Amino acid sequence: MEPGGHRCLLSTSTFVLDKCFWPTTQPIPEGTCAIYWLCSREDGELCCQRNPLDWVSEDALHHSDVVLRLCILNGALKLSEDMREESVSRVGTKLLMDDDMVRIWSFSLGPGEQSDFHEHKVPYMFVNLPTGKGSSLTQEINGGGDLVSTPRQQGDWEVVSMGRGPFCAHALRNIGEGKFLQFVVEFLAHD
Repeated sequence: MEPGGHRCLLSTSTFVLDKCFWPTTQPIPEGTCAIYWLCSREDGELCCQRNPLDWVSEDALHHSDVVLRLCILNGALKLSEDMREESVSRVGTKLLMDDDMVRIWSFSLGPGEQSDFHEHKVPYMFVNLPTGKGSSLTQEINGGGDLVSTPRQQGDWEVVSMGRGPFCAHALRNIGEGKFLQFVVEFLAHD
């Protein structure tokens, strides 16, 4: 991707997700009320930050292989405080950000590792990130510990957006030879 280039990975009525090469010249989508930068650093760590303008820290970008721009659009309805409290569930391995609009998690599993059981309680999306170290093959596990899906190859840059539930409790096991890595974004403000 050339400097200033971008590729739209997903656009919905609530958000727009772009893969960017810094410095980006891509205009901010009309009606944007919040911008989040999601970065995959050279050391394998994921980081994110929220900014009111089309800006991201040079330090985060200087050491990043991947920069994603998540634009939350106006019209998104925020959860009440009671609903926000009820929506808490550990859906990733590390919470990167929790504010009035989103919860952003890194989700990383080495070969043979399994996540904690969790339940998605709000609309969410995830982005599979390339690791360059073998294939990432996962299998879903239900609350009883049974394998409930066929093994699934995780595609690089695959984005999946899930609307309102109900969603069942589950866990994920990495049965591949490579690292499994993704951003999970829970939408606390949605249409």
